[in-house]
Amino acid sequence: MNKNLLDLNLCIVKVLKHSYVYLNVLRNPEPNVALQAYRLCFKADNLYGVNGELWDGKPNEYITEETIEAARSDYKISKDEYDYFYSLSPEERIDAIGEMLGKLIDFGDVY
Repeated sequence: MNKNLLDLNLCIVKVLKHSYVYLNVLRNPEPNVALQAYRLCFKADNLYGVNGELWDGKPNEYITEETIEAARSDYKISKDEYDYFYSLSPEERIDAIGEMLGKLIDFGDVY
């Protein structure tokens, strides 16, 4: 897979999670915002996965189609590549991310 796809995924997931935390804090602020934000970060990981493996790749209230398209353009990822990656199951996406990270750090097969 295209290494840029790894970068795109990490970028989008970061935006998605930050938006999730920020908007939820704004909508329903609590006295201890730091604690609230930490809890929301944990919840975002449970909703979308640590590396986005649980997210379906579709726009939602925290990330727009325009943001996704702009990021795809910036990272030079075709719509077909994007759609294929997000059509993978969470387990397959974890494997794909692991393979891309392995190639990035030149950490191939150990055995």
